[in-house]
Amino acid sequence: MERGSRLPHLPIVDLHGRPAAAVDALLSLWCVYKTECPTSAVAWPCWKTLSGLLPVVAVAQNTADEVHDFVGTPPPSLALTLDPEPYAASSRLRVLYTPTVFLVENGVVSKVIEAWQRDAYQEMVDDLAARRGVPSPSLDGYPEFQYG
Repeated sequence: MERGSRLPHLPIVDLHGRPAAAVDALLSLWCVYKTECPTSAVAWPCWKTLSGLLPVVAVAQNTADEVHDFVGTPPPSLALTLDPEPYAASSRLRVLYTPTVFLVENGVVSKVIEAWQRDAYQEMVDDLAARRGVPSPSLDGYPEFQYG
């Protein structure tokens, strides 16, 4: 999915297999990941931090049990969802790597980050913190780059 594209309807479900509730926010972050992906494990703590700045929808290409084992207790502003096989939501988003994140503003994708790119994440975090008028958390302890 490219910047400037409208976020399509995604056939994702909650951890109980029910259609996931729509995110009613002007600004949200959609994170597609696999629990067994080491790069997703690198990004996960950042997503938890970002959920303090905006709604985050974590879309797992896994089962509910695998997500529970990976996540533990998520912050309330982080929605856990599943993209069950054959990964129709990931296909609609054109996800090639996990993790891939999509910053969505007014229903339009404004930023896409594939794999882990600390500088790209830091730029996004800085921008989101500035919009909220809060200090930006530093990502200095994270690796500079990691393939998905």
